[in-house]
Amino acid sequence: MNLENYLLVGTIVGTRGLDGTFKVVSSSYFAPIRYQKGNKLFLYSKEKNELIEVTVSRFYQEKNLDFVTFEEINNLDLSSQYKSYSILVSKDSLPPLEDNVYYFSDLVNLNVYSEEGTFLGIVKEVSDSTGQVNLTIINDKKSFKVPFVEFFIKKVLLNEKKIIIHVIEGLV
Repeated sequence: MNLENYLLVGTIVGTRGLDGTFKVVSSSYFAPIRYQKGNKLFLYSKEKNELIEVTVSRFYQEKNLDFVTFEEINNLDLSSQYKSYSILVSKDSLPPLEDNVYYFSDLVNLNVYSEEGTFLGIVKEVSDSTGQVNLTIINDKKSFKVPFVEFFIKKVLLNEKKIIIHVIEGLV
C-alpha cells in the first residue's frame, strides 16, 4: 500500500470508556485542528495492510494524551481491535504549504550535499525536540545533526530528492 499521500497524525495506544474513545499519542503539532469534529482521517495497520476511513466525532486532551472518538467506532468492543493503529490524514485534504515550508515526512530519505556538490549522507529523521527543527543525516561513517534554518539549508529540491547545505567547520 502506497502511503505517500498521507501524513501521520498519531498512534492509538489504548482505549478509554465504553463509547470507543481512543487514547492517542499525537505526532502532529496541529492535533486540535486535525481532530476537529467532522474531519475525515484514516486508521492504518501495517501488519494487516489495512486503511480505514473514519470521521471524528469528539476530541479532547488530558496531560500528554489526546482522546478521539470516531463516528464509525462507537463502542469498546469495536475500538479495542485498533490498538497500535496509526492515524493518518490525506495530504489532499490539507491546505497548500507556503513556499519553503515542508512536511517532515517529505524530507526523510532525501540526499544531502554540500554547496560544493559533495555527498554528505541521507536524512534519516527530522526532529523538533529542542524547539529547533533538526535533520539527522547519516552516512557510512557517522551521523550528524543540521539545524533546519536558512543559514545551513540553502536549497530543498523535493523533485530531485536532495538538500543542499552550507557546511561549517565541525558540522560534519
